Amino acid sequence: MLEFEKKMLLTKEEFLFLRENLYGENVCQQQTNYYYDTNDLSMNRQGITCRIREKNGRFIATHKAHSTDRSIEKSMVVTGISDLFPLSQIPLRLKGSLTTQRYRWYLEDGITVFLDENSYIEITDYELEIEYQEGKESLAYLEIQRIADLLSRYGFIHSAGEIVGRLICSKSKSQRFFNRYTQVHAESG
Repeated sequence: MLEFEKKMLLTKEEFLFLRENLYGENVCQQQTNYYYDTNDLSMNRQGITCRIREKNGRFIATHKAHSTDRSIEKSMVVTGISDLFPLSQIPLRLKGSLTTQRYRWYLEDGITVFLDENSYIEITDYELEIEYQEGKESLAYLEIQRIADLLSRYGFIHSAGEIVGRLICSKSKSQRFFNRYTQVHAESG
């Protein structure tokens, strides 16, 4: 499956403001990603995420190769977090988990907006993610511009240019998880 997305980190204040003021009523779900890698983190270094996601009592194992604005992922249903069957060719070990409170809005024209509150390895971060269908990138950028205008109008940012910078520097959840994992393990020993 090919996935197209734009994402950026938000401050807690921006997140709360957008959650309450962006589109109105939303759907909130919790999901937990369990991240796996080799002992030397070779998958992460190659830009590959191996995870099992728990959501609504279901477990889905995913092998995801990241690029700038899209990801290629292969997924299958498994029985739990220790069922590494689809990933078993690689000597993987559980490295930890990231739990997300996800707020979702479906917009017209194949655009979905998510606001995520992510907790992992003793920190919480906030993220805006826009997923879109192939060929709808310009509509995704229009939605990002609308959000930037709203944040600017209410004094959260000085200009829409700040949002462009955040989009360019954004990292995936797995990249942020493994950056934090590496940092914590370097500090402890």
